Amino acid sequence: MPNKSFAILVVATLLAGCASTDFDQIGSDPDYSIDVSPYQLLAAPEKYDGRLISVMGVASFDFSFEGISFIYPTKDDYRYQTDSYIRLYTFSKELSAQRATLSQLNGRFILVAGIFHAQAIPDPTPPGQIGCLWPGCNGGGYISEIRYVQRVE
Repeated sequence: MPNKSFAILVVATLLAGCASTDFDQIGSDPDYSIDVSPYQLLAAPEKYDGRLISVMGVASFDFSFEGISFIYPTKDDYRYQTDSYIRLYTFSKELSAQRATLSQLNGRFILVAGIFHAQAIPDPTPPGQIGCLWPGCNGGGYISEIRYVQRVE
């Protein structure tokens, strides 16, 4: 009987390890990206417009219907949902297939690589309806073609 209990414990431990979503990175790390901080992107977005960048910040992934994903400079910005963010707009096929795993990174520091765009995504609200209520509420630009996400903490 003790051998059977031990075998069940070993199998359960192995299965729990296989089910873990603990990972270091998804996607391929581009060696030729420019390393920038969120503050550099927010302060001088035109300097990095159209360039492949890597930026570290706090993840806020939302893949629900009409969900929007962001990267914040600090945990306080994430916690209080400040206007200091960069929108994460489009993801590679490899990353899109890992949405559940990415969503588990919310509130954690990550490194993201993709193409930065200085202009905010146009507000899709039809004319005459309330949408974006103040200038700059669409954030400080966005990152598209995201090809790499790495957990930092």
